[in-house]
Amino acid sequence: MFLRLAFAFCVLAAPLAAQPLPGADDPSFARPFARALAGDDPTALTELHAAATAGNQAALLALPAVLLWLPPEGPLPVRNRFRKIGDARLDDAVAAASAVMADWQGGLVDMPADLPARALRLYAADERGKADTLIGQWLNQSGGLGDWPAGLERAPLPALFLGLALRGRLEFAPTPEDEARLIALLREDRPGAWLALAGLTTPPGGTALPDPTQAGLWVQRAGLAPDHAAARLKAAHLVRLTQRPGALPLSPEQAEALRLWLTGQPDFAPVENLCALHCPDSAAACARAHVAALGPLARVTEASVPPVAVIRAQDFLATPRGLRVWLSTLASSPGWADRRSAATAIDACFGDLVARSAP
Repeated sequence: MFLRLAFAFCVLAAPLAAQPLPGADDPSFARPFARALAGDDPTALTELHAAATAGNQAALLALPAVLLWLPPEGPLPVRNRFRKIGDARLDDAVAAASAVMADWQGGLVDMPADLPARALRLYAADERGKADTLIGQWLNQSGGLGDWPAGLERAPLPALFLGLALRGRLEFAPTPEDEARLIALLREDRPGAWLALAGLTTPPGGTALPDPTQAGLWVQRAGLAPDHAAARLKAAHLVRLTQRPGALPLSPEQAEALRLWLTGQPDFAPVENLCALHCPDSAAACARAHVAALGPLARVTEASVPPVAVIRAQDFLATPRGLRVWLSTLASSPGWADRRSAATAIDACFGDLVARSAP
């Protein structure tokens, strides 16, 4: 246990030095938070709540996530006391203490039209996972239609989300501005643009490859080589197929094609970080296994992830808690047994990570 706690303290040291947060170096926060990262010690929640109530900002910002890691037991009044800081609701206290967390609002969808602006501010604060969650909700609510959020295509949102937004607009309510935006992004070789083009040119049914004649019109307007476009559209089509029920697991060859396409993309960074941290001797195979089992976009429940002001995302992934948050929900999802088996055949280290993270 001492070694695990020492490891957690080391993980905390780097982000706290780079982004000092009031109360972060106070043992009343650091010690119970390290225990919460290392395992299921229920006293960690009690001590963090006490520290937050006493005015420790780091403990306050960490508390919503820790409540999900270590849900309190007992009668309802006993459990509910952890959701208040003094006389204030915990969510209100957190929002008052942090403009970033006020934008997050626990993922609340109050006014869908405000979601892109909230997400863009979260991207600027390096809260990519939380920003992705809000963009996903915006797409569900609006289909990406309406006024295009200024600067959205420059944010590090998942390629799949950018592709859905572009495709929806060009399919249902195209404007010259949207067409110009797609062409510009194709010229930049943005994966989201190729996903949009694949969606726009795939024949009805969704499983056949994009129509080269129809796609070629866009490719010509972008001034791109046909061979390059064909390769990019083939990869984009594979991404789209992974969104269909029963598409996973992918074959090792498909997973490798997608891994190569995703490498270096902002939304793939957590997978690359996870594999580099936990499977350094087989990082590429680990990432390939992750893609085979989970497709190109694996999202965690962001409410369970502390804000980066408390602990950076890559450092959180390095902890036992971060690994569990990333994989445990996926490990209990329908059809996971077949996907896990296929992934383990590609990389035993990744399979072991899943086994250790299962609920």
